[in-house]
Amino acid sequence: MTGNEQSRPLRYRELVVTCEEAPAEPTLPAQAQVDKLLLSVIECAQLLNIHRATLFEMLARGDLPSVKIGRRRLVSRRALDDFIRRSERWGD
Repeated sequence: MTGNEQSRPLRYRELVVTCEEAPAEPTLPAQAQVDKLLLSVIECAQLLNIHRATLFEMLARGDLPSVKIGRRRLVSRRALDDFIRRSERWGD
């Protein structure tokens, strides 16, 4: 900051513009998602092209196994692949 600029709180309109410009969900390059052993709920939902709330419902029903590490719920790449194979076989 220069001497003329003062630190001031952002006004409502400035906050709205800032929030609208921010991406809704973080994304990773496709190769980075493929190489990971465990996927976050957001990454897994992006790969399945579903909303994260839908994925949380699937996890709660036990349709897709997951692990909890700290406060994060993670899905293994293998569990995701197995789920897709089962869904293709049974047509669910």
